[in-house]
Amino acid sequence: MKHILSILPLALITVINGFGQPEVTGRVVDAKTGKPIKDAVVFVEGKDLETKTNILGYFQLTADSTQYLIIQNTDYERGKVKVPASGRFLVKLMPYNTPEYEGGMDEFYKFLAKELRYPDQARRMGFEGTIYISFDLDSLKGIQNFVILHDIGSRLHAAEEIIKVLKKVPNKWTPQTRKVTMILPVKLILDFSKPPRPEEFTIPPGKLLKDILVTSKGGLEYFRRRN
Repeated sequence: MKHILSILPLALITVINGFGQPEVTGRVVDAKTGKPIKDAVVFVEGKDLETKTNILGYFQLTADSTQYLIIQNTDYERGKVKVPASGRFLVKLMPYNTPEYEGGMDEFYKFLAKELRYPDQARRMGFEGTIYISFDLDSLKGIQNFVILHDIGSRLHAAEEIIKVLKKVPNKWTPQTRKVTMILPVKLILDFSKPPRPEEFTIPPGKLLKDILVTSKGGLEYFRRRN
């Protein structure tokens, strides 16, 4: 027998009764295709206890029926489910419905490629690193509600320069029924021949866009984030 538990917006969670066991066992799949979601982060709400789903979407975690699990993946809506007494359940996450840009997302990135420059002060002081900026995309109002999630130095004003460019993006988004939170990583690298230095940063829920690479020599490029 299946029943629906309490959910976050647009995250569909179905519980399948099973045999009780010391650890809860769950599986996370795409709500539209039924395919397993690999590397979804699963953690107990309010506790420092988490794990990830395997290639088949399965995970195990110690929790009881008084607790809630949070399930999230950068390409899907975040799910919240109360641990069932059965200890075994299926979670169906809805993929982010990202608005499309007129002419395709490449047109959006081409605009950034034309407008973005390495911030002068960061270049003079030799600062490199990745800046993460989140923003809400409303297909009627365009890009708004900018938040600097991770910066290379607040006094350099590098993130503010990126936000200025994002504000110039023409509003050519196809209509959608709701706002979508997007996260844009911009990598600033002084020497194009050197790979980006690794940085530790926990990415919050949202649609993660392609990385933008900006060097001091110009020649901005973009590429898909590799998980």
